Amino acid sequence: MAAPARHRKNRSAGARRPRGAGGTDDRVIVGEVVGAHGVDGAVRVAPVTDFPDRLLGLADVVLVSAGAARPVRVERSSRSGRVVLMKFQGTGTRGAAEALRGATVEIPTRDAAPLPPGQFYTFQVIGLEVRSPEGKAIGRVVDILRTGSNDVYVVRPPEGGEILLPALDSVVLRIDIGAGELVARLPEWTP
Repeated sequence: MAAPARHRKNRSAGARRPRGAGGTDDRVIVGEVVGAHGVDGAVRVAPVTDFPDRLLGLADVVLVSAGAARPVRVERSSRSGRVVLMKFQGTGTRGAAEALRGATVEIPTRDAAPLPPGQFYTFQVIGLEVRSPEGKAIGRVVDILRTGSNDVYVVRPPEGGEILLPALDSVVLRIDIGAGELVARLPEWTP
């Protein structure tokens, strides 16, 4: 349910894995409540996915706020510019909607939109162990920078600092989600 990155082969998509007390490995964040809409309890949700229209078809989501997760039914949803207007069951007033500001909207990982081969969700790439083609440990992917042409994987080596790996076929040779591994040839400018 995330956005594929701008790279021909090893692309990463925008949905993020939840972090902190409310996050689990079986859910991904697809939006964030940014405010109330109207007086009947509807909210404005900013999508954090490259597939925002997919939010329109959701029947059930998990709202996570202050570390507490609660499943809710979606009564209705519609697009309004860059946000999705959503009305959740049990949220009947503007005050109740305002109280949801900052909550993340999450779905089960199994419900994320399937991606073409060679494309990965952001939550799948972050945390991967990065190795050289010879098998030498380089570090872990800790973030993904979205640029105009391709993603850049931020890798933290065990000794500290950061290595920036462009998500290009000439640099990222293989991503194996099952093995938790990304094999990369470090660019020549990398120390």
